[in-house]
Amino acid sequence: MFCNIPGMSQPKDAPALATEMDKLAAKLTEMGIQFEDRQIYLTRGRQIAVYEKGRKVWDAICGPFSYGGQCGLLEVTGVIVDGKRENGEAKGWQTADNVIQMVRDYKCNKSR
Repeated sequence: MFCNIPGMSQPKDAPALATEMDKLAAKLTEMGIQFEDRQIYLTRGRQIAVYEKGRKVWDAICGPFSYGGQCGLLEVTGVIVDGKRENGEAKGWQTADNVIQMVRDYKCNKSR
């Protein structure tokens, strides 16, 4: 997979290097957030998209043309970045932990 980060420390029993996308998928699953995880075949990248009421509200991508993708980092767009579902800002060079913090902040602000 394109987003593997060489030299990342892993538990000895781990089958393969975990990518930032793998980490994000695992953390979203732990949080009970449903998402779509798909390969972007033309660019050899990967996208995780989160939907609310049938509409995509944010996504994270990692590929050769995404901001930070060549270093295995994530580019994020949508409500967790700037409150906009469409035509909003892209925030690149993010780790899975950064994205999860954005999700937590969004959920906290949404519940107010």
